[in-house]
Amino acid sequence: MSSISPEETKELVGLLRSLSQETIRVTRPALRPDLESRSHSLLPRRPQAVLFDVYGTLVVSAAGGEPNLVGPGTGRGGTDALACLEAELAMADYSGPAALFHNELMRVIYRQRDNELVRTPHPEIVIEEILAQLLPSLSENRLRRLAVAHEAWCNPCAAMPGSVELLRTLAASVRLGLVSNAQFYTPLLMEALWYSTLEELGLERSLCFFSCELKVAKPDPAPFLKAESVLREGGISPEQSLVVGNSSANDIAPAKELGFMTALFAGDSRSFRPSPIGSQGEPDIVLVSLEELPLRWPSDRS
Repeated sequence: MSSISPEETKELVGLLRSLSQETIRVTRPALRPDLESRSHSLLPRRPQAVLFDVYGTLVVSAAGGEPNLVGPGTGRGGTDALACLEAELAMADYSGPAALFHNELMRVIYRQRDNELVRTPHPEIVIEEILAQLLPSLSENRLRRLAVAHEAWCNPCAAMPGSVELLRTLAASVRLGLVSNAQFYTPLLMEALWYSTLEELGLERSLCFFSCELKVAKPDPAPFLKAESVLREGGISPEQSLVVGNSSANDIAPAKELGFMTALFAGDSRSFRPSPIGSQGEPDIVLVSLEELPLRWPSDRS
């Protein structure tokens, strides 16, 4: 697939903004005692870099997490999202309903991932390439519009409360990046929700690692290893860096294995994924809101 032009970027950001939710109510999960105690503790040291997960951490996901490429999805993206998806399918000469299209898409994704298991235990697909297998006559722009409409219908999203304010606060003192199971539309979605580009909020493109670009998904260590390499080039070690995410398995465990400090985000019960008691993936701290993160840093830089 070719890169997305500035003109198409503007078009897709506008489409995502029109189909996304302005707000989605979040409910904090009840914490078991071992995690409750970590919701009051401080980090071991003040970080010099912070890497965030996206879905379920910086972005509220009504489907409970990552891009909803498999599984039934919520189907609650509203009448606008459904109408947009049906319109895109009609222009693609697809005669079936949206639910049938979703099921056919799932079958192709599962087959592709099964084929990729010989290469890696955590393969990631590229949604445009999958859609091109189903609808080979579509242009790249129409494939991307269809991907956006499908995701908006299956996985309504909104900005996590406090996300923009936190990024603006941290950008003045630390390096910021992303480590996310994502598709091409993920950074465009954040721009649509935040009304700012990633760079305007202090996120460094060289520190943003997306599974669709790496062709592997978390919990594979590859994105964390790449982040470690970029940070070390800037004189920052994993021990001086913090990973923030909602999943113990996908975010906390692989980051801790490389020596990163970790914060498990427990701000939304739909996407909160703690580890079993006593297993690997215990975080340094637990966050029940994004706004409290700077308050959990020690005052020194040891």
